[in-house]
Amino acid sequence: MNNKFFSLQAMLLIFGCTLLLNSCSDGATESNDNEAQDVVYASDVIPFFEHWKLILGNGVNAGVPVDFEEEDYFYVNSEDDEDWVVFKSPNGGNTHGTSNNTRTELAQLKKWSPTTDATLSATLKVMNVSASGDPRVASTHSVVIG
Repeated sequence: MNNKFFSLQAMLLIFGCTLLLNSCSDGATESNDNEAQDVVYASDVIPFFEHWKLILGNGVNAGVPVDFEEEDYFYVNSEDDEDWVVFKSPNGGNTHGTSNNTRTELAQLKKWSPTTDATLSATLKVMNVSASGDPRVASTHSVVIG
C-alpha cells in the first residue's frame, strides 16, 4: 500500500513539474521577440544617423544614435500613420558646450564647412513652448531650430 502511495505521489510530482516547465517555455520568449521587432527607432525614420552624434537634454552625449531611443528626450512618435522623430528639451535641463540653453541636438561627426554644397532640410512641428519659465530669462520661453 505504501509503495503504491509513493508511486502515485512520484507520478503526480513528475506530471506537475512537466506541466509547470512546459507552461514557462517559449511562449513568453516569442511574445518578447515580437514586441522588440515592433520598436521603431529614429534611425529607421531618418536613415543618416550614422553621420551624427546625439546630445540629450540632460547633457549626456549618447553617441551615434543608430537603433537608439531615450524615452525622456529622443524617440519616435506615430501620428496619423506617420512616424515623427521627437527631440525634447526640458526647461530646467542641463546645458553643454557654449550654450546657455538646454537642447537635444545632433552634432555632425565630420566637421562641416560653409564652402561645401551640403544642405539640410526637414519638416517639423513645435508641439509645446513653455509658458511657465522665468520671464527675466529669454531662453525659458524659446525654441531654437538650426
